[in-house]
Amino acid sequence: IGTGHRDPRWLPYLQPFGADEALARIEGISA
Repeated sequence: IGTGHRDPRWLPYLQPFGADEALARIEGISA
């Protein structure tokens, strides 16, 4: 998912983390 952080499916995953940290995690995973 190239733009996973913009995908609504990621929102529940983002919530427990800080936005920047979660985004970095997702960018690393989806990259």
